[in-house]
Amino acid sequence: MQKQHTSTSKKRNIAESNGYGKVANDLTQALKAELAGKVYRNVGNFWETQFENKAWSDLTLRIWQSYCDHGQCGSDNVFSADMDEAAMQRWLYAFQDRFLKQLMSKAEKPKSDKPVVKKEPKDPKVQGKFCHTTKTKEFDGGLSERKLDFFIESATILDCQQHNWRDVRVVGELTASPGQKADKIHQLMRYVREIFYAQPLRRFVQGFCLHQNHVELWVVDRAGAYSSAEIDVIKSQEALVRALSSYMLMNDEELGLDPIIRYNEDDRCFVNIPRGTKKQRIIEISPQPVYRPETISSRGNTCFKTRDNKYLIKFSWGSGAKRSELEYLELAKKLPGVIHLKRSKSLYEVETHRKGIDFSSGYIWEMNSEGVHLSHGKTMDPKVEDYYMKRELTFAKLSPFGRPLNSCSTVREFGVTKGLLIDLDMSTLLQDSRDNDEAKVITGTTKFMALGLLEGIRDKDFSIQQTYRHDLESFFYVLLVGCMSYFECLKDLARTIRKILFGQPTLSGERFMEYGTPENSDLLYDPIIVAFNETILKLEGKKYSRFTQNECPLFYL
Repeated sequence: MQKQHTSTSKKRNIAESNGYGKVANDLTQALKAELAGKVYRNVGNFWETQFENKAWSDLTLRIWQSYCDHGQCGSDNVFSADMDEAAMQRWLYAFQDRFLKQLMSKAEKPKSDKPVVKKEPKDPKVQGKFCHTTKTKEFDGGLSERKLDFFIESATILDCQQHNWRDVRVVGELTASPGQKADKIHQLMRYVREIFYAQPLRRFVQGFCLHQNHVELWVVDRAGAYSSAEIDVIKSQEALVRALSSYMLMNDEELGLDPIIRYNEDDRCFVNIPRGTKKQRIIEISPQPVYRPETISSRGNTCFKTRDNKYLIKFSWGSGAKRSELEYLELAKKLPGVIHLKRSKSLYEVETHRKGIDFSSGYIWEMNSEGVHLSHGKTMDPKVEDYYMKRELTFAKLSPFGRPLNSCSTVREFGVTKGLLIDLDMSTLLQDSRDNDEAKVITGTTKFMALGLLEGIRDKDFSIQQTYRHDLESFFYVLLVGCMSYFECLKDLARTIRKILFGQPTLSGERFMEYGTPENSDLLYDPIIVAFNETILKLEGKKYSRFTQNECPLFYL
């Protein structure tokens, strides 16, 4: 029988980061690694795409004109280069009071001594209100305690000192020190992470950094982040005034808010799945996700349990591969051991809100100190086909619901070991009729990938074929990470598997690494199975009331 290989040629690094620390520096380092190569600054057409030709664009021009004609924010709040953070905040609230509050749905008529913005019958209403916090404990629904310089939440929320990350519409950072610009962008990204955690189906987040003489406008999504140029706000505050006005006038869709999940007055949670011209399908789910990521740029896998406990509702931004997970789930419908797909739908694409942005004119910023950047546009790598991963948000209704592995107290609590394959996003087909037509990719989390594949990627040798040998090596790394940290008794098994896969080290201690693929797969499979069975025999008859660092559960292949 001819050997079958999965198709490979180019690495697609889709690692899902876990265990983010709460210390700001540790979190920043983790975000730097996660967003490496995905943060573009000074992209072209940013202003035109985000703020022009919108239903409210003309109104923001009239707000700017009124700002110029009526003494800006008053003699007590003159925008200047020597403002500190407190003065910036006073200016922001003065701007809101003088020019934006009169545009709210239930606004009172401005007093005679206040500026009036010229209104038109079809003008949209202000949707939000400016907020900030003074203490770290004033925010609920996030991962860590944070204090925010500035954010916008819905105007319909009653004024109070306690806020929720679920309600944040726009986030901003303020600093009077030019030397803190990079730190403030890092902080902005940490806040966006909190927003995505509390709003896991959020499509993107609008934000800005105002640092003394300049403002930089940002959009962050599941594919990374991109920004405008640094705009001088001392020479003219037009961009700042109009951007702030725009953020307050934008509707939910323009702010990237999630239109799928809704909560009622009793905090019951519902998923609204659009069906074209048909009535939306409504599914009640448990308010708390079974799983949600702690990352920004990721597949964003988010899982909910239906209220009747029968189904798993899974949302995912995917890996950007040409075949989505939904296609693989459809193909695997009749296969035993694979979760059953009941219903699915594609909901949104990252390309939708990035359309019109010119990434070739921007540069990749590796979140280091100011002035340090990687390169402009595609010059970073002539082989790179795209500037960002074409992620797509999908919905899947799956059965049975099951439960997370970490909720199991023993492996044999059901009498027998049972499990289903639930995540097919990074799958490949052994025989793909489209192999000759589409780019081939290596998919996987870097730390679990076989050394031979990683060496090929390093050497840009894209002719490598992925084989069963690479899968066995990946299994070995999963065993090390998943079991060796907890079960001392499996160390001998791990050493044996290492010898089977990589050979015996020489007596001189020199490294000997053999990772070719034998034509006869039994040469690797048979001794690995024997090693597992011998380990099981050693454990038989032993009873373990609980698992500790030096104990091991009884399990069977």
